[in-house]
Amino acid sequence: MRSVRFSGLIFIVGGSLLGGCTQLVPGLNVRKVEVGEHSLSAPVTVKSDPEQKSEWPPYGPTRVPPLPGAVAAKPDPNAGADTEVLQKYRVVKVTPDVVSKLLDDSGDVDAAETAQLPTVTPSDVPPEYMIGAGDVLFMTIWEHRELTDSVAGVSRDPTDEGRIVAADGTTYFPYIGSFKVAGMTVAEVRAYMAGKLGSLIVNPKIDVRVIGYRAHRIQVTGEIKKPGTLTLDDTPKGVLQALDASGGLTDLASSRRAVLVRNGTPYRIDLAALLSGEGPARNPRLQAGDELHFPNRDADRVYVLGEVARQRPIEINRDRLPLIAALTEAGGLDKLSADDSGVLVFRLNEPGAAIAASIYVLDMSSPEGLLMASQFPLRVRDVVYVQATGLSQYNNVVQQILPTVQTLFNAARVGEIASGRRVIRER
Repeated sequence: MRSVRFSGLIFIVGGSLLGGCTQLVPGLNVRKVEVGEHSLSAPVTVKSDPEQKSEWPPYGPTRVPPLPGAVAAKPDPNAGADTEVLQKYRVVKVTPDVVSKLLDDSGDVDAAETAQLPTVTPSDVPPEYMIGAGDVLFMTIWEHRELTDSVAGVSRDPTDEGRIVAADGTTYFPYIGSFKVAGMTVAEVRAYMAGKLGSLIVNPKIDVRVIGYRAHRIQVTGEIKKPGTLTLDDTPKGVLQALDASGGLTDLASSRRAVLVRNGTPYRIDLAALLSGEGPARNPRLQAGDELHFPNRDADRVYVLGEVARQRPIEINRDRLPLIAALTEAGGLDKLSADDSGVLVFRLNEPGAAIAASIYVLDMSSPEGLLMASQFPLRVRDVVYVQATGLSQYNNVVQQILPTVQTLFNAARVGEIASGRRVIRER
């Protein structure tokens, strides 16, 4: 009887587990959904508590912050009332038209964002330098060296004779006194001095030069070899020139992007295009007060998961990374378990967008699909997921169940042996 009971237990438990194989899928199981817009299973209620801060963790263990790009399902007419936020995402089947549109919009840097910034080109004529506080000027009057030399008749180094522009923008010259030069060009200073000295000297020949550039500075930070302050002179300088003057990028730097902050407004610079020269790129001209930051490459990654040879993050170290290149670097699709008709790309949209995320579905089982994969442009922080075949999912579940069935079988065998020995002893 016990043998029958144990065997029955095996069949009941094993049958129940095997019968549920089509429902249980280990790991991430992305169900196939219809193309179009979808909502998450339930909206998220956001409390309008003035004392509640926006950062984590004030939401608490039972509440989660809304995803970037959440849209309000119900407008809130009353200030202070709770707002119901509905998360939406879009499923898009990848077609040649979709790939073409994504290629047009594939840059992480919006060209219109930096279009308003003046650029630096090799053919630029240097603009007139504007004198500022801290600069060192050399002023001399030909045939009247006694007005410029501290020791009359003795020739001295121009640097020693330089006159520093004070913090209030003024400098001093004999027979003129203190006068403001900040904001003036060299030509304007020369004309001003000639007008003041014209009553003392007939047709004064005046030379004015900037021999020490100290007024106009920018801050350069991030993954560069010599971060710090750079001083602008009378030669136009752009992002590339600042990068060169700072010793170049470190091994940890992103080679794709830089950030220029001007008057509190950040501008994303397409560094990949500037460094590669593969396409038109803008080299924004720097001006005093700018902050130039070169971030590290941690954010320049996509993540390849699912049925590939090696699940791993992959860096985008050039202008573009096609989907096929990312899959190749991950070792390609697993020959035994990958469903080449179910390759998904998850992408979060920009904060504030009506659609929080997009899921691109690509069928790589056909030649057309492979061609589209060779052109499909990935963006940083994309997640590529290769689904498993139904048979592979079934096999994975069976492999997880078999140890349990084997344990039950061994227990049954032990029971049968013990029962047999007891029968023998009773005889």
